[in-house]
Amino acid sequence: GRFLIIQHIEGIKMISEWKINELSENFNPEELYNLCDDDQISCTREEAFDRIRQWLNSNKDDNTRLKAALTYQERYNETPLHRILAIRLAFYIIQTLIEDAPEALKMRDEFGRLPIHHACIYLGISLEVIQALLIASPDSIKVA
Repeated sequence: GRFLIIQHIEGIKMISEWKINELSENFNPEELYNLCDDDQISCTREEAFDRIRQWLNSNKDDNTRLKAALTYQERYNETPLHRILAIRLAFYIIQTLIEDAPEALKMRDEFGRLPIHHACIYLGISLEVIQALLIASPDSIKVA
């Protein structure tokens, strides 16, 4: 009986490892960017917010995926953080991106702008967001 249990556990472990590898092979870091791209969004801000939140929740335990997706640069070399600031989504999504990929705060777009610059350009960004960006990357406001 004990041998069968151990064999069963090993089988589950092998299946789990296979699923992880399968998911990694099918992972597309562009997916989050597309969810954040206001030109691609054909839904309300609330629906966009829900889709991004669902993506973050489903990938929250995979640091490699999060880093790859959060630092992915597409049109104009913008990251998902640049795009999310442009569409002014909920603070906690922005905070999640800051915590999961702080290096994205130092990534410049094609025009040399950091995420803090995007936050200042677009109307309607809360002071809470500006403060979070500055606390996470105080060097981002220094003139280069």
